Amino acid sequence: MKAIALSGGIDSLVAAYVLKKQEGEVIAIHFITGYDSGDPGRVESLGKQIGICTEFVDCTRDFQSQVVDYFVQTYQRGKTPNPCLVCNPSIKFGTVLSAARKLGASSLATGHYARTETDENGRFRLFRGADRQKDQSYFLAFLSQEQLRAACFPLGNMTK
Repeated sequence: MKAIALSGGIDSLVAAYVLKKQEGEVIAIHFITGYDSGDPGRVESLGKQIGICTEFVDCTRDFQSQVVDYFVQTYQRGKTPNPCLVCNPSIKFGTVLSAARKLGASSLATGHYARTETDENGRFRLFRGADRQKDQSYFLAFLSQEQLRAACFPLGNMTK
């Protein structure tokens, strides 16, 4: 079974639909950051429409300490923070991936436009998505080998 980080946005919904068609058994995980403006019930309803059960993971504390505090401190030092470079390895492929594994999932998919491949030495490599206008591999650049091994990007070979 695979899990999908489901935000409720179009990219994660399309990725969930594609993954469901490819894999059959998929579970959605919607993570709560404490800065959410949407209705969690809407995300659950959207998941049901494509035949996927949605679990909720409260990441409020981790998101505040690892992403928001980093952003504020970096900005106060006069630098330009990139919260996605911190959120993806610590929250999505940290806290959310751990929750997915506890639910029995072997990997975690997201709606990122990026691709992974395994090289001849068994190392996982991150590549740009096929859609150069939508490529999001940059935001995943800090993922570890273990995280890349567990990552799945159903939109990586698609164009938006």
